[in-house]
Amino acid sequence: MGKNKPSSSSRQKAKTASDSKAKLGDPATDNRNLERNIVQNAADWLPQAFPKALRPFFHGPALEVMRCVYKDKVQLYLMMKKFINEAKDGASRVHMIIFKPVPLNVIQNDMVWDYNIAPHCRFTYLEDQQTLFLNIATETRMIEHFPKSELNFDDTDMGVQGHALGRFKYGLKKQLSAMGIVDNRWEFACAKSRHGLGLIHDKKDNVPYKAIHTADRMFIPGIIRHPKYDANNQPWPTMVIECCNSCTNLASRLYLECSVDWWFSQSEGFTKVVMLMMFDYDRRGTVVEKWICAPKAPYTKRLAQTILIDVTRGENGKPTVTIDGEDLVLDFESLMARPKREGESDIVFDKALMNGFGNGHLMTWPNLGKGRKQNLKRSGIDLTTARKLLDYPLSTLQQHLGPALEKVEKAAKAVGADADVQASRMTLTLTRNKVDKGKGKEKEGELASGEDRIPVDITIGEALAIMAEKEGVEEEK
Repeated sequence: MGKNKPSSSSRQKAKTASDSKAKLGDPATDNRNLERNIVQNAADWLPQAFPKALRPFFHGPALEVMRCVYKDKVQLYLMMKKFINEAKDGASRVHMIIFKPVPLNVIQNDMVWDYNIAPHCRFTYLEDQQTLFLNIATETRMIEHFPKSELNFDDTDMGVQGHALGRFKYGLKKQLSAMGIVDNRWEFACAKSRHGLGLIHDKKDNVPYKAIHTADRMFIPGIIRHPKYDANNQPWPTMVIECCNSCTNLASRLYLECSVDWWFSQSEGFTKVVMLMMFDYDRRGTVVEKWICAPKAPYTKRLAQTILIDVTRGENGKPTVTIDGEDLVLDFESLMARPKREGESDIVFDKALMNGFGNGHLMTWPNLGKGRKQNLKRSGIDLTTARKLLDYPLSTLQQHLGPALEKVEKAAKAVGADADVQASRMTLTLTRNKVDKGKGKEKEGELASGEDRIPVDITIGEALAIMAEKEGVEEEK
């Protein structure tokens, strides 16, 4: 074998991403590939292998759900790109996507996942079943996943949902601060996950339910000795907020109700309240539900309150927000996980505060609709190596990938270990031609030969996935 000739396994790994990219440009080929990866026969998925609450996802065509066979990261990213765009553009009612069998490392410590999937979806990953449930959000907020320093604007409260969640936090902060409980003594965490221990409380349903689950918001009180931790030693929240696009979307609705069960059972009742917020963007309505947990095992859920928020025409013909329901009350002791002290009381959202849960329907938002892509581009996301890769010709990455893979495998073989290809890093120099702006002058820092070169340090796993992502960038140009 020649010195620089990649091994057959190296060539195969590099070819996976390259072939996926080559096929993406042909719509007919894309559709055939998608059809081959979509499961038509629910029996192939053995519903009895899943917890009872999740089995409806594998029965009957009424649910707006897509079941897909997982092959590799590149395939998942390409398929999810299609599903996400269709859902966010309003071209499809399918917001629930299920992949199996998915390795755990797909969702952990992966930069491409963080940029391409996490801002668009909330997910549940079942470890024993190796199954990934993805619930596509109508809105996208990058601030929930990247530092403010990487954005030109703060999109925390953007969108109908974002605005409602922002008003929810405002109501909490205002009332807790009035009691002397400042916000460094509690956390209102955005898009975080918890890792359940797979606890089983129902003897009639003993299927393993060990899962990682993300929520839109979770309230975590500042307790010196927190009594309940998840599998990753993270504290369980006392309250969780889960959102979806509409209460009429059966799959999304079922997913939220399953989520309520999961929070209550896996925290062993430490999570006392789960708020469900469902936004109907077409009819401009919001449904808010408050679910509470039974005090003892099996920690069953109970719907305690429903609030309907709509946009109607007032007497002057102008749109106005109307609220059908009583004030939303959050029990202080359930929220803070301790008894009340003097001057402390329950949190009350009156109709004036709850108006903020629905008046986002009256506004225009840059993270909604078909114009969202350009708006998000202007947000100035700087993922350093990822963005650099996407700005340079794909061939400059491909030509380094084979030798890098061979080098990793040789190094691993020398010490008698298996090659960790996904985590192994590669250093390369990307090259592109300068952009001629007609002035006949070279920019400072560019080479006189007419090329712009930049060193990049990146993992091989990131490189493989970004090769596929680059196709999406080139399509938009």
